[in-house]
Amino acid sequence: MVSTHALSRLWHSALAVLIVFALLGQIGLVIDGHGRSLINLFSYFTIQSNLLILVASVLIALKPDRDGELFAIFRLAGLVGITLTGIVYSTVLAGTVEFVGAAWWYDKVFHYAVPVGAVLGFLLFQPRTRFARSDVVFV
Repeated sequence: MVSTHALSRLWHSALAVLIVFALLGQIGLVIDGHGRSLINLFSYFTIQSNLLILVASVLIALKPDRDGELFAIFRLAGLVGITLTGIVYSTVLAGTVEFVGAAWWYDKVFHYAVPVGAVLGFLLFQPRTRFARSDVVFV
């Protein structure tokens, strides 16, 4: 029988690989495109929330029973960001731009696969990060 930690490692590792694949591909498209900027790419909320999930997924893949206040804050920011990304894109922004070729695939990874994968990973696998009221900081 496969342990919960092994399943968590596998899930979060696959999610991290998927994000890296799409991110590197998107960077390649930006570099090949005329007049495009990497700074502009990294200013998108979608990319930022995917990066938060990437880091959280790598940390969980390395240590599935990870805990701590800093990790909880980081994971909460990633989960909220990627959930908003998925909801806003699929309900408001989808279809406003036609993607073709590789860009179409990267779009689907960033806006659909990662949001669903991150939320399912949180609900189904370890660690069961406990969020405290102090993890939510209002500025």
